[in-house]
Amino acid sequence: MYRVLLADDESLDLEGLERLIPWEKLGMEVAAAVSSGYDALAVLRAAPIDILVSDIKMPIMSGLELAKRALESNPSLKIVFVSGYEDFHYAKQAIQLNVQGYVLKPVDDYELIRVLTEVKQSLDQSQEQTKLEQAYKQSVTLARNELLLRWLEGPPMEDGGNALPIEMLDETGLRSDNGPFHVALLEADDLHLRWGALSEEARAANLQRLFSYIAQSALEKGANAVCRTAPDRIAVLSRQADFDGMLEQVLQRIRESNKATVTAAVGPSVQTLGEVGASYRQAKAILASKIFMGKDRILSHVDNPEHHMREAADMDRILEEMFAAVSAYELVRIDDALQELVAYARSLGNRLTVYNFTFHIVSKLDIHLKSLNENLQRMLGIEFEHLDILFHFETIYDIQSWLRKRLFEISELLHRKKLKKNRKLIDELEAYVSERLDSAMSLRELAGHFMFSPNYLGHLFKEETGENLSDYIIRRRFERACELLRDPKLKVFEVAHRIGYTNLTYFSRQFRELFGMTPNEFRRQC
Repeated sequence: MYRVLLADDESLDLEGLERLIPWEKLGMEVAAAVSSGYDALAVLRAAPIDILVSDIKMPIMSGLELAKRALESNPSLKIVFVSGYEDFHYAKQAIQLNVQGYVLKPVDDYELIRVLTEVKQSLDQSQEQTKLEQAYKQSVTLARNELLLRWLEGPPMEDGGNALPIEMLDETGLRSDNGPFHVALLEADDLHLRWGALSEEARAANLQRLFSYIAQSALEKGANAVCRTAPDRIAVLSRQADFDGMLEQVLQRIRESNKATVTAAVGPSVQTLGEVGASYRQAKAILASKIFMGKDRILSHVDNPEHHMREAADMDRILEEMFAAVSAYELVRIDDALQELVAYARSLGNRLTVYNFTFHIVSKLDIHLKSLNENLQRMLGIEFEHLDILFHFETIYDIQSWLRKRLFEISELLHRKKLKKNRKLIDELEAYVSERLDSAMSLRELAGHFMFSPNYLGHLFKEETGENLSDYIIRRRFERACELLRDPKLKVFEVAHRIGYTNLTYFSRQFRELFGMTPNEFRRQC
């Protein structure tokens, strides 16, 4: 709905405009109806208005003066004047203001509706143009980001060159034969603590706003280019001599905004564009050791010993193994991996660092659970805002015990869900088989119906029931045959046909193998 402001010093005319025009059908709503130019200006300043419908001649402030002032603050405002015949000499000035319509009093409703319809069409076109421009700008931004990301993460070129177009190098100011060139990778801290309870959509929107602010801050402080490399990371490229000083200003600005805190990992300065990718990869490795070095600060290769990077890589490997064990309900493997992690934590020495280390494990666990469409808070009732409970544990073994209990609990819950999910599938499969005992049903046909491979479906069935799927189908068919044989009106060959067997000899042989007697012998016992 487009918002309309009505202004006329004649109360009857104002009331008529408000009541007699089918605003809703026109896709409009009357936001306010005022009797003076000053009141109209107050509304325009307080709320968004798309269309101003005003008497051209009002006391103290005329409609023309009102229009001039309104357009100064809102150049896209559409204006329609209404006026008596004697005021027609104002029309020339109205045309100079580029108003969209001029309707004479007494107002002809149909004429005003025609003018408003044209205004709406003009607004629709403007909106569509704005959308196209925004889409174009967004596509250009995304394409530029993609090029930068490929350049940073791609393999180094054999000739030491770079894969960026010359136009982009010129645009960013990176085109130069001589360095130094600086690269930093910035990561937002404690996102799960801040936004872990939000929906995915709300979290993504918050991330977009945060990283738009980080990018703007970096560019304003002198960065040549920025590149979003992950949902929670952004790379900053610059040729500034005091690169660390520039980064510190960016981090301080983000702190003061209360939006978040950010950790920046700085790769070594390089002298050619061809080396920028290597610097970026080293910054990435440095950032992985944030757990050991601390957050909300600048990390660099100078104060980041090699063993921390090795430890960070080892820790990620152990976490992957532990989470795989959680998903597979392998409690011994969970405990083994947890003991390895605790051995790392014991070497940290600092109580606060141990707390950050533990929180890092919990954060990674939540990310893993989200990949399984699960949620840590929903599964265990754990809120990231209340994880300060960890800091009240007296020893690292208390933390280990707490983590083990939680990991076992999650693994158990995942296992139960998996069993329930499989049980539902087995129930549906058994019902499907029961309804089709009279057909020559193959395992491949059955697997195709449930959109599994025959081998996997057979594996699931055997795991859940302890019986081969093919044996189950045969058993169910012959159980049905036994029920039918109790009806003396049915011939044996008719019974065989009703469970999908066209060969009576084969049917009789299988019946004897299963029950130790022929169909006729079974019938005589009934």
